[in-house]
Amino acid sequence: ELFLFSSSFSENYTKDTMKTEKKTAENKYQLILAVEQECVKYNHFDEYVHLAEIDNGASAALFHKLEAELAADTVSDYYVELLVSGLEMVHRCSSNFIKISVRSVGADRALHVPCRVIDRYLRYPHDHKHAPQIICSVTKLLMHLTKASWVKQQMAERGHILSSIVQILNSKMGEAVRVEAIKLLANLMHGIESGRIVMQAEALVDALIA
Repeated sequence: ELFLFSSSFSENYTKDTMKTEKKTAENKYQLILAVEQECVKYNHFDEYVHLAEIDNGASAALFHKLEAELAADTVSDYYVELLVSGLEMVHRCSSNFIKISVRSVGADRALHVPCRVIDRYLRYPHDHKHAPQIICSVTKLLMHLTKASWVKQQMAERGHILSSIVQILNSKMGEAVRVEAIKLLANLMHGIESGRIVMQAEALVDALIA
């Protein structure tokens, strides 16, 4: 009787697990479709439309979805690529709109999440075929954020931002990705006085000449 109970329990547990996994996969598929449609809408350079998108919570929603995906047991690289692409597109706007977006999300969150993405996809880049596109989009996103002087100062004072740039420059990413990182570094250092940048100057220079 005990064997029959164990066998029945195991069979039911397996069925329940398969149903849960199927439902999770279906939900993920629906999420991917939704973000694909959002990216089509966001792929433009009309600043006032981007302001409306930010006012409607687009950047906050994308950051939330990205955080949730990074914390998931199984991460979809394609979904992450869509989310970071969407964030890059939404932030194709003026400095005032950038500031509004970052404050709505929270500076710590807005600057930490991109670094988590960079760390994840540079750690084992060969395991992630979407890594170059993801890193390139994140770098462009950070570049957009430097347009707001307040945000730029926040970035310069955070060691993990500079460390992420060094990671990219020291990586074996393609030339296009490294060029974006160099542009980000140059833009970040321009007009900013930060002790952190001075302290990490040697690592930055080593990365640039590597």
